[in-house]
Amino acid sequence: MILAAAVLSGMPARADDLEYSTLDLHGFERAYVSGGLAVSGYDRVREAVPVGSDVANAVAILRHAGAHCQSPKPQRNSINCFYSELLSIDDYVNTYSTWDIHLDLDGGKVSTVSVERTTRQHS
Repeated sequence: MILAAAVLSGMPARADDLEYSTLDLHGFERAYVSGGLAVSGYDRVREAVPVGSDVANAVAILRHAGAHCQSPKPQRNSINCFYSELLSIDDYVNTYSTWDIHLDLDGGKVSTVSVERTTRQHS
């Protein structure tokens, strides 16, 4: 019950309920992308949410890191999460980056983790 409430709120009920990694999606733009190392960011997500992780814990870790995720439900065989950030604002075009994280699920566990970073511009 406590874990369900924590997952639905996106935050843990108690600090010792879940172990959070130091995953910080906001920091990826500076730490990885500015240095041309987006793939290292992908690896960092996979380290924080390894294959075999409990679905509820995986979602809680990603939410704690700043991602927006679908709620875990028993009938789902995948969960999508994303983190989006405004990179630049100018007079004509705003540029955004988005980190899309896709979790395939099997029996309440994460079976694969896919990560992709994209950028888009809006005028």
